[in-house]
Amino acid sequence: MQEKKSEKESRSLDILLRFVMFARVNWIDSSLISSSLNKRIEEKSDMLDKDSFFSVGNPSVD
Repeated sequence: MQEKKSEKESRSLDILLRFVMFARVNWIDSSLISSSLNKRIEEKSDMLDKDSFFSVGNPSVD
């Protein structure tokens, strides 16, 4: 009886550990994707700011 209980506990710990590792990997992936997207958005917005500066009809450029 005790052996079955420890086997069951071991199995549940194994499942829990797998779940935690899976969740951690997904969190790391999502944070990397998020930071990468934020970086690209900042680069694009900087490019748009520079382009719009010259296309607005700035008197010093005309």
